[in-house]
Amino acid sequence: MVMGGHSRKAARTQHLARIVPRWAIVALLLIPLIAGCAPALEQAKPVTVHFAYPRSDTDTYTSLATEFKKSAPYITLDLRAIGGNERNQDPFNQFDPGDADCFSNSNLSLDSLVADGKIRSLDPWIENDKTYNAPDFYPGTAALLSGDGKTWGVPAGIDPWVLFYNKDLFDKAGVAYPAAGWTWEDFLQAAQKTTNPDTSIYGFVTCNIVDPALLIYQHGGSLVDNLDNPTRATFDNRKTVEAMEWWAALMTDKKVAPNSQTIRSTFRQAEGGIYLGKVAMWFGQMSERGGLTWPQDLTWTFHWGMSPLPVNVQPATIATAEGYFISAKTSAGDACWKWLSFLSHQPPARLAPARKSVLQADAYTQLAGKEVANTARSVLPQAIMLKSLTTGPFQKIVGGPFQQAFDAIMGGKVTVQDAMNQAQAASQ
Repeated sequence: MVMGGHSRKAARTQHLARIVPRWAIVALLLIPLIAGCAPALEQAKPVTVHFAYPRSDTDTYTSLATEFKKSAPYITLDLRAIGGNERNQDPFNQFDPGDADCFSNSNLSLDSLVADGKIRSLDPWIENDKTYNAPDFYPGTAALLSGDGKTWGVPAGIDPWVLFYNKDLFDKAGVAYPAAGWTWEDFLQAAQKTTNPDTSIYGFVTCNIVDPALLIYQHGGSLVDNLDNPTRATFDNRKTVEAMEWWAALMTDKKVAPNSQTIRSTFRQAEGGIYLGKVAMWFGQMSERGGLTWPQDLTWTFHWGMSPLPVNVQPATIATAEGYFISAKTSAGDACWKWLSFLSHQPPARLAPARKSVLQADAYTQLAGKEVANTARSVLPQAIMLKSLTTGPFQKIVGGPFQQAFDAIMGGKVTVQDAMNQAQAASQ
């Protein structure tokens, strides 16, 4: 017996009813009706975000803006490069945060930005952003951009001090390149082997007061009693004095580094000796590599390398950070946050990533190069994050007195012990 079309349809319906719950069939039948009467989803309104950043990062942000547009087509980014062509000039020196909706800046500017009411707290956006993932940032990084119980900036990247070296001078002297795990003794031996007084070539040069400060913390000493809440200087601490004496001996007993008089007469300034290829090793921030933040006429023309600082009692380095901020005057806060949140998950070109996940990713290695990426991965876990060098209690306690001790020791005018005792007395 051949079943008619109507009968076959009824059989299939009965079979379906035995398999699919009755409520599911009703739901299936209602879908066309629901779709037909549902209103269209409201589209996000077009908005323009004016974003300011250092001119040297133009290529990076231009590329990232193109990628960001794919996920937020309604947001138009107006990228505003700040600063002139002189790369060593502070790009934000003449910048008014009110001229942009959001911007990047150093954590060392945070106190003045907050005091002048130039930026907004980011806490409302952070609380509602499930992708923020605060634990992914390196410890202490977010604190650099916080104050008064509020978060003011999203970490953009970290700028640690590292060891730079001139590969050409190492090759000429037949000395192995610096590497992670190098001790002070390894450093000293390399400095001695690369020093050539006949040609005014030195194994090391001190560029500023950060250099001995790095050695102090590596030796287990300190500049203040508490970095987070300093109340007094510790210039007369035994470990602090010992580290300063070791540093001073590089210029006196060991003669592998020029003192201030020699620097002036031979190179005019320490950076001049580096540029001329007369210095084998020096300390500097990661962002300086290749002369990126130096004047354009001092771009490094020699083959250079980078490694972690030599280790003594403990591995340690100092780091500052840059952050992303939202201007207090903007009316595009939500769009700004979407852009800044996106940026926080991208590898920066100049700096080390502030997020652990980004630092370990292959994308960062490809962008920065294997040597730079490996150095960043080695030093960030040991970095001492500096919240302020120019304002606040740290500057008040350390600034002038330590600078005077540094100048006196560099000039060979007093013993290290006397210089540090005088600095201690001056800091009271």
